[in-house]
Amino acid sequence: SSLKKSSSLTCVISNNSKIGDGGGITVNAALTCVNCVISNNSATGNGGGVAMSLGNSSNQGFNVFIQNTIISDNQASLSGGGIFASTLSHPDSTNRLKVDKTTLARNQAGIDGGGIFVDGDALSPQTQFVLFTSTISANTAKGNGGGLVIMEGPTSIQDSTIAFNNADVDRVGG
Repeated sequence: SSLKKSSSLTCVISNNSKIGDGGGITVNAALTCVNCVISNNSATGNGGGVAMSLGNSSNQGFNVFIQNTIISDNQASLSGGGIFASTLSHPDSTNRLKVDKTTLARNQAGIDGGGIFVDGDALSPQTQFVLFTSTISANTAKGNGGGLVIMEGPTSIQDSTIAFNNADVDRVGG
């Protein structure tokens, strides 16, 4: 599913595959995802479960809120087995990814960030990533960050567990 406008979901998104980014969901603007299961999806690009990409010239940015959701058993050939967020966008945009009371488990990335991969942008200092009361566990990456990779941007992690993840490069599991 590709979402370009604000959307609100209470759903099951499962057993999908995509050539490119976003095996389960591709987000180009805003998404509120509450009480969902996103599982067993695959992408030949980034974001086996969910992919947020803004490589456009719009200054809208993205605003993504994921709460009480299970993101599990997804695969990305590149980065972000569970969630991939690329904030490479217009320098005036505001980009937010907030994950609350969510479990990311058993996701796999062919490169970095088995659970979550956030690629910030020095030109967009408004990019914010918040992880609150969530669990990232048993994810794997063939590169770095079995659980989580944050490339750049303000990050807040509170009351969360990041454990039992595995990464092949430099043994950085995180």
